[in-house]
Amino acid sequence: MRRVYIVLLILFSIALHAGAMDGRWRNSGDTPPGFPENLQIRGEYVKARIKTIRGTKESPSVRSIGESGCRALTIRGRRGSLLLMLRKEAGERLLVYAQRLYDTGDSYSRSFLFVKSHGADRRFALAGRWINSTPHTGSIFKLKIKRKNSRVKIKAFRLCGSKKCLIGKSEALIRPDGRLRAVLDDGVERFEIYLSGIGRRGRGGRYRHMRVDIRRFMNRKELSRETIYMFRKE
Repeated sequence: MRRVYIVLLILFSIALHAGAMDGRWRNSGDTPPGFPENLQIRGEYVKARIKTIRGTKESPSVRSIGESGCRALTIRGRRGSLLLMLRKEAGERLLVYAQRLYDTGDSYSRSFLFVKSHGADRRFALAGRWINSTPHTGSIFKLKIKRKNSRVKIKAFRLCGSKKCLIGKSEALIRPDGRLRAVLDDGVERFEIYLSGIGRRGRGGRYRHMRVDIRRFMNRKELSRETIYMFRKE
């Protein structure tokens, strides 16, 4: 009886880990053409949406090999192959090593961090217009955050007297700790900002308040660090 219990426990553990990757995943960073932008995993089968110069192209479902928490597969295309190695990380994160092998003999390798795709994830929860809670303090007065095709675009503004001046716009990356990171440049200063939602989410699963950690640089020299708090402008 004890042996049966141990065998069942092992089988349950294997089944539990095997499904750990199941679901839809998206690349949290910038995706160059020829590499995966989204992944859909069902058991041993993986389907990828590959970024192209003109948009994206979905691959056929490919059977992967490997053990629980670590899989490998090859997607064949017209001009070569794409080798993917997937490793489940802590939390809802997936480390993806991708290598493009062209028929010409050239090869390019990149590694990406994928995150689980949800209807109202952290990146989407920060979408909207944001205003500095103390407008006349801090280097940033207003932020516009927009999500499009699993990417997040950010525009930042400062106060110029009674007007608003554009600091810059950028594409945000999601960090392993869940914060958004963006780099903005107004031609004189460079702003490195980290965004994180605060408290409970409101209507539509979005945060109503946000913390912004800012580092300012000029000529590669750090000028200052500051933290401001923003509220959503409805």
